[in-house]
Amino acid sequence: MQSLFGKEIVAGRKPKTKPAASGAREQFRTRFKQALSGCLHKGFLLEECFGLIWEETLDEISLSEKEQRTLYEELLAWVKTHIQLE
Repeated sequence: MQSLFGKEIVAGRKPKTKPAASGAREQFRTRFKQALSGCLHKGFLLEECFGLIWEETLDEISLSEKEQRTLYEELLAWVKTHIQLE
């Protein structure tokens, strides 16, 4: 059973438009960034959102282990440069 908190985060991660069919990695990147931005806009903390959104997006868009490692590092770097951390 999913907690109310988890449902709220997941509800915020659904993109309004479907990402372009430009490969699984690009779709994953786009969906993840949209979901994370939505959660942060709703007032959730980065620490509350990042892992949950990563797992939920990975459930929807399959990536190889190598793609996961590369994209995870890329998205961590993106968060550090584009998200205001308090």
